[in-house]
Amino acid sequence: MSRDFVISYAGAAGWLSGLDSAEAQEQVHDWARLGLASHLGMATAQLRDATYDTLPVRDAGFAGLAQQDIGPGRYLYDGDGVLHILVQRGDPHQARTIGLMLDQYRADAGTDAPQVQVHHYQIDPATDTIDITADPVEPTSQVRAANGYVTMPVGTADELTRFLARTSYLSRLELRGSDLWANGWDWHTGQDARMNMADVSALQRGYTDAQNVGGQLPGFSLDPQRVTTVADLLAVIPGLSQDMANRIINSDWAGSPFRSATDLEQNVVNQALFGGVPAATLSQYGLPTDRTQLWALDRQLLGGSAYSQARYDGELAGTEVGMTLFYTDYVAKNWVAGTGTGIPSESATGFAPTTTAPTVWSECDANSGSTGETGRLWFGENDSAVRSDAKGISIGAEPTRLYAREDGPKGSEVEPSYSFGRALLWWDQHYQAVADYDPEYQRLDQIMRWSDVIDWLVSKTSATLPQLPDNQMPSNLTFSDWYHRHHEFRERSPIDFVSPPGAALNIGDGLTSYGESIAHLPSKTFMDCGVRAIEGGVSLANSSVREGNVNYHPDLPASVSRAGTYSRASAFDDGNGTGDIKQVSLDDSSKVTSFLERRFSTDNGTDIVDVTGSGRRVAPFGGLKVWRASTAPRTLQLRISARQGEISEQVGLQGQDLGGLEVRNNVGVVTIQWRSGLLDRIPGGPRIGPEQALGATRGRAVGRDRRSADRRSPVRVADP
Repeated sequence: MSRDFVISYAGAAGWLSGLDSAEAQEQVHDWARLGLASHLGMATAQLRDATYDTLPVRDAGFAGLAQQDIGPGRYLYDGDGVLHILVQRGDPHQARTIGLMLDQYRADAGTDAPQVQVHHYQIDPATDTIDITADPVEPTSQVRAANGYVTMPVGTADELTRFLARTSYLSRLELRGSDLWANGWDWHTGQDARMNMADVSALQRGYTDAQNVGGQLPGFSLDPQRVTTVADLLAVIPGLSQDMANRIINSDWAGSPFRSATDLEQNVVNQALFGGVPAATLSQYGLPTDRTQLWALDRQLLGGSAYSQARYDGELAGTEVGMTLFYTDYVAKNWVAGTGTGIPSESATGFAPTTTAPTVWSECDANSGSTGETGRLWFGENDSAVRSDAKGISIGAEPTRLYAREDGPKGSEVEPSYSFGRALLWWDQHYQAVADYDPEYQRLDQIMRWSDVIDWLVSKTSATLPQLPDNQMPSNLTFSDWYHRHHEFRERSPIDFVSPPGAALNIGDGLTSYGESIAHLPSKTFMDCGVRAIEGGVSLANSSVREGNVNYHPDLPASVSRAGTYSRASAFDDGNGTGDIKQVSLDDSSKVTSFLERRFSTDNGTDIVDVTGSGRRVAPFGGLKVWRASTAPRTLQLRISARQGEISEQVGLQGQDLGGLEVRNNVGVVTIQWRSGLLDRIPGGPRIGPEQALGATRGRAVGRDRRSADRRSPVRVADP
């Protein structure tokens, strides 16, 4: 195959040394896009429109300030009617990569580009080069069809059934007059990951009834439960003696070997979790010897939850959809904590649970103390992958996100610390890799897609999808039986179901129902900063509730438009390149929890993007972590200029010069070179000097080096 052109990134390869291998590969994928922009001769305004929300270099410190793509695909709109899609040569999912890039562009811009050109690239790390070859420019509709795009009416039960049988990814639902049409992709996926008529009907029933009679929209949660009766405590911890159960519930320690619950927890139970107390001693005190029961007892003595109970919202109890939500929520919490038999291997996927990638002491949050950190994770709707109008709704590349929040002061929630959130952040950024590993997460993604379109249908239109009657939708499943039957699942470890009398079952009774209860599984012991307790669930599409009657979709030019929720004051002037676009995140109570604001200006042929983002308590950069006030905003600046194949992108962080990427087109060879700024010229690679350089407040910058790794952290157990 002949080469169209070659990109040499040798002049920027030094930046890669500060990244892990997976992130370094993603960085080279980014540079392939910039090299293509140079080869195409894009002008400043065109490049600004295409890349203002990304950065030319990667670092963990940019999290939340830039949209850095993950995976083998990238897209670049040239401003002249052609969407350029980059696909890595040898991609085993080439059709999917192309299709998802097409879908994300449509979700961002609001419509397809007229034409598409696919570019195949191959990276040669030995020579620091990228070989790029282009396919012919073709109409977008032709490229979609060639990669498995399907468009069908779905106005009747038979039509919807045929569409579901033929497609594995929902892409768009639209009204053509009064008729409903669906668009999707016919890609290979496990049959169990596909949706069926009963699944769609169960979702639509939940959304329709929630609107008509009130109540929760469809979703799922494993609610933590604190035991308050002796009967419940003995049901959850059967190895506990009646006498000890009475003392714990009634706080009656008279005549006991222990002065209080704290005395029992600190001097016996906690030590027993790490093998420090003989089984005979535990039995003598009337305590369990089973480690799972010891963990439940430890949480109870500390005032926490001894078990969790399934809660199904939106009439999902007993349905196949409800079972998938239970599985994906339960397994995610366990895998992050390092428990279970199906944990993805780091070599195959890049995922590393907390127990195998402990935090060096220099990166532990000093404020967490010995009690550790608590918070929640949950799967939810990704606003940046969904766009709707009066005629239809389009779904982008990744409509499912894994969110994480850490418990803050006075009942608040804050951005997670580095040690609490790193495994969750990886999962969020690499959701497709996990879905390829475990098809149940692929199925969760399809459930999220259908919940997106049904939420839009019910809240914004008078149309409905065909609906099965209730008696044709299985609603009597229990998770214990369902899990036992599915031997093909990645996770097959036994689940410790418990039956406390206070946890009444009412499967299928009302919009919100409660199902089985499970004991928390402790992880293996490991060296780390502290205990991490994680709660959460699965929230399906609920943008109609979160947005309410407020318009979070201002009318921006298609060139700078992106999917998501934005302040209605956002505006951009195509004529002079100035404007202010403020993206906001909304919680379930419609409160703005974070923001990302970009101000656009120009300076003698250079376009400037000033970025301000919500504060984070821990701001990593290069080899350091900087603790800052959680309310202190983070800022960066991107200066863009492009002319006749010469591109310059300069980056400033917290008012300091980080450096710049210079790209040059030299007749068949595009060169990329990194110019180091003040922050990147400190010995040891890209990192921070004095804490004032990044505006650190009430904190310190601590180096990440071999010496810090040798300092022993407390041994802890994580609770999924």
